Amino acid sequence: WNDKLVLSTENNGTRLYGFDDAGRIIAKPLATHEPLAPDMHTPVVVGHRLFGVFNKLHCLNVADLKPLWTVEDEAFSEYATIIASEEKLFITAQNGQLLLVDAKSDSFKLLSRLTVFPDESGVYAHPAIVGKKLYLRSSTHILCLEL
Repeated sequence: WNDKLVLSTENNGTRLYGFDDAGRIIAKPLATHEPLAPDMHTPVVVGHRLFGVFNKLHCLNVADLKPLWTVEDEAFSEYATIIASEEKLFITAQNGQLLLVDAKSDSFKLLSRLTVFPDESGVYAHPAIVGKKLYLRSSTHILCLEL
């Protein structure tokens, strides 16, 4: 992000690093946020916000990793995938739900929720957008949705 490096890991949470004049990473993080400690999930940056899932949906100010808001929901357990635009987040939850979230709101604003894979507890595949179609895969099915 900008001239910084954002890392999120299971053992160390989320950290923001800077670089010295020679382009080497500075070992001491500029900021940390331990509650966002995903095992497999990759957070995304939208503008100056970092969104990530680990036991809740986190929205952090990416410049200092301070929380702007968090929300607990059954969809935001240990893993989810996020596809982001400048205004919205598509979140595919491990439990088979697809959520559309406002990425610019000052608080959590759910725009839509759809259960795409009922009775699923292991949706780990990252979705893909091709044109105006969203492709999702569960442990047993592939689904294509018109956007």
